[in-house]
Amino acid sequence: MTRGEELRPLYWAMVSLGVVGILILSAGLLDFFSFEPLGQRTGAHATVRGVFHYDPETKQVNGGDTRRFTADDAFAAEVDWTSLPASMVVDAHWFNILGTDVGGVGPQPAGELVDRSVIPVKIPEGFKHNLPGEYDFVVERYSGGQPVEVLARRLVYVRSAV
Repeated sequence: MTRGEELRPLYWAMVSLGVVGILILSAGLLDFFSFEPLGQRTGAHATVRGVFHYDPETKQVNGGDTRRFTADDAFAAEVDWTSLPASMVVDAHWFNILGTDVGGVGPQPAGELVDRSVIPVKIPEGFKHNLPGEYDFVVERYSGGQPVEVLARRLVYVRSAV
């Protein structure tokens, strides 16, 4: 067996790994540009007045803007929808540490959401409390039926109630 024949399997293994790497990179770029199309930035920003303790009975927020809650606290974000053009299609959603949607509104034109400025976190079905960890509140602009621009984001931390 010659030296060239000894290296041939290693050569083909390296070429195969390179092709797989290019395919993975291509899939990632395709995914990125399908969810982040070029030229979609408007420069608009939504105004999140804050994240507050929430009373589910009255559906009102109270207290000051807070970034830390316990798992048994009800909390909600308050958004000023008038800070956006009335015809802009937007949504606002809460995501827990697992990336699960745990409350939100939209997508709808911002002008139709003016009376729904308080967006509470809903306790996941089958649970008595919120899951501990970071909660992400995101306001996004929609175009063509998909989110294309983040207009506002707030992070809060929920610690265990125990």
